Amino acid sequence: APFSRMLWKEYRALRMLWVGCAVGTLGLWLLMYVVTVMGSDSLQAPLELMHAFWSLALWLPAIYLLGCTVATFAGEKEERTADWLIHTAMPFASTFAAKVIWPILSAGMMQLLLFGAAALIRQYFLATSTSTPLPADDTIPELPVLATFALAEALVWGLLWSLQLSKPMPAAVLAAICIVVVNLATLNYRGAGVWEPYLAPWSAARTSVLVA
Repeated sequence: APFSRMLWKEYRALRMLWVGCAVGTLGLWLLMYVVTVMGSDSLQAPLELMHAFWSLALWLPAIYLLGCTVATFAGEKEERTADWLIHTAMPFASTFAAKVIWPILSAGMMQLLLFGAAALIRQYFLATSTSTPLPADDTIPELPVLATFALAEALVWGLLWSLQLSKPMPAAVLAAICIVVVNLATLNYRGAGVWEPYLAPWSAARTSVLVA
């Protein structure tokens, strides 16, 4: 079926990028561990390392998704294959779905992989040293919610500029600028109660969808 062939095409085009990002991040974590923990006697070293691990696990899948989405249609235009997409037997909605399903699924899988690895590393630190300060437990459940907002913004702005421009690099730059501007504009949005940590990123994600 044309839909499955299109989906397979996207998988083949992006699979090595996914593997490179995921494996590269795990390798970077290992290097950071060797340099930071094994090369330092400070009790704060594991804490600083875990903050770096969680930050990479939070933001790298969103950056990966942004790169995938800006190439979704702008890449086809740059390679002069956009006309082939237009003249396929599939309706635009099916073509659009086939182009975005794999980037979304692969970004989600990368998020789960990196969060899982970070959680295992944290458990290792807890098991090997009772005196090592680590990020508080109550901050960890916030991370998947923040990651979801980050992925939503990357998807929306990446697709928007990919549809508008004919080259992936300018689309990526403009999408990144939009994300930064929207988040800075909503940075001071605050509220009370259990949802307070999520109000600023929720406002940024909602604003991104509405503007796009």
